[in-house]
Amino acid sequence: MEENIQFQSYSWSIGTTSFRVSELNYKIEKQLQLLSQFWEENPSLKWDEDTQKKYYYLMRDSQFLTGEANWPSKDAREKTSGLVDIGVLTPNRMITDVGKKVLSLIDRDISKDNIFQIPEDSYIYLLQMLKLQYKILMIQTS
Repeated sequence: MEENIQFQSYSWSIGTTSFRVSELNYKIEKQLQLLSQFWEENPSLKWDEDTQKKYYYLMRDSQFLTGEANWPSKDAREKTSGLVDIGVLTPNRMITDVGKKVLSLIDRDISKDNIFQIPEDSYIYLLQMLKLQYKILMIQTS
């Protein structure tokens, strides 16, 4: 007897953040845009509980997320932790050089002049995931 297997949406879980594959690039890029805006408006703040709350409300007001979190600072940390892991943000949620490169690609035609012939942003994410995989492997073998 043949059993039908239903399609299920896949997600990546990086850090404490889950991304639906169909929107992975969008969610990363939108967060980078929001954090860029946030730090431009709040350049002297540190990434602490109060700042995290402010960032949560920016995400909500920008309609990046909906609802009301019981613990806004925790939600802000969870939404950004995977971006730290893939190297587009520092642990203090500042945008890295890789993150800035991703930001520079938003809203423009993305070339496919890499070895895999995939869009440039996807190529950057692939390289970052390979670095993360290598980092995890090195931790596990030491």
